[in-house]
Parts: sequence; structure tokens; C-alpha cells
Amino acid sequence: MIACELPATPQGMTVVGYARVSADHQSLQAGRQSLQQRVQRRPHHAAVDHHGRPLLHDVNRNPVSGSVPYDTTATIGRTDSADTNGYVISVLAAYQFPSKDIAVARLATPAYGIRPLGLSTVAPKTGEILRITGWGALDDANPVPATHLQAGQVRVVTVDSTTVGVVGYRPEPITSACLDDSGAPYFAELRPGVARLVSIESTGPGCPHNQVETTSRVNNLIFSWLRSTIHVTG
Repeated sequence: MIACELPATPQGMTVVGYARVSADHQSLQAGRQSLQQRVQRRPHHAAVDHHGRPLLHDVNRNPVSGSVPYDTTATIGRTDSADTNGYVISVLAAYQFPSKDIAVARLATPAYGIRPLGLSTVAPKTGEILRITGWGALDDANPVPATHLQAGQVRVVTVDSTTVGVVGYRPEPITSACLDDSGAPYFAELRPGVARLVSIESTGPGCPHNQVETTSRVNNLIFSWLRSTIHVTG
């Protein structure tokens, strides 16, 4: 992602409930724990993206849900791959949204002290400024996932029934998602320490770019799916 690099201890914002998921069969840098506030009472769950491909899939690479068939871990509470704080927890099962890059993972043990990122219940407005964070590549020419959590701001330019179009805002007009940022969170910073997830990364032009990036709204289908999935899976 083309954005500013976060310091080890972010100031002026709070990155909350962010996880990276990896499995021994392939690199799956994933996870943006984007749960509504009720999940604070269910610390065994984490909402994650899946690196542009399903965390679990059939032979045709279609997403499937259920117990993970290979060792998979979630790294939570870190902003650098060299950090030793936070948690590294086994993922027992993953429940995937049918058509978007987001899943709910059931963790083997709770991740206490990690504050979930609340979900927005209203549609965003054009002109609204959102922040994106991600572990994706810095450009298409050298598509290597970042080792430090990246962050930047974008501006909402289009809103329809299922998607939100955004363009780069800060630190540059070319601030944008990149390879391996699929499912990355776009959130509104309401005040210091309080943020709401508005949308998740879906697709866009090659990076870096100053064109419109397409993201998926969470205040409609994804919001309902998260609530029902967490309720059913306990």
C-alpha cells in the first residue's frame, strides 16, 4: 500500500483488533479484526481478510467454511513483523463471507486487551475522509508484502448500494491499496481512540495510482452476516 508508515506506537489514531493470519501451506498475510462492539464479549473471534484468496478453499479455489485443515495462526496486536508483543494464536475454524474478502475466525484462546474495531451502521458520505491500514506491497513493480503496518487517508468520491469509491488523500494523492491488501479496512476516525469500519478493500487499478479504488460497504450485508455468523458459531 502506498501510504505513510506507522510508528511502532501509533499516535493520533488507534489501530484496533488488527490480525495477520498465516498457514503452513502458503503465505496468507491476513486479518483485519473488524468486529462490532458485541464481539468484545466474544474474544475467541477475529474478523480477517484472506490475502486476496480464500483462507479455506476447495479444489477450484472457491471459499469454504469450517475447521481449518492445516496449521493456521493469527498474529494480533503488532504493527511490525519483528514485534514480540501481542498474541500468536491458533485458528480453529474460519467462516467466510460468500463474495467479499472477509472471514470470521474462531481462535483457540482469547486475545484479551485487543479492542475490536466497531462497524459503522450508516452509509458513508461523499467527501468523507477515511483511513486505510494494510500489510500489502508498496508498489506493483516489487510486490513484496510490507514488514511494517502501513497507513494513509483516502477521500470518499462515490457511494452506491454495495460499494464505496475512494481516492488517495494523504500523505499523497497516490495513497492507495496494493497487492496483498485485499480486505484491508477503511475506517472513519470519529475522535481520538474511537473509529468505525466503513468498508473493506475490494479492487482497483495497479498501484500506486490516483484513480478510484472500489471498496465494499459493511453497513449492509456484511454487518448482518457478521452478527449472524458470530451468533451461530458462539
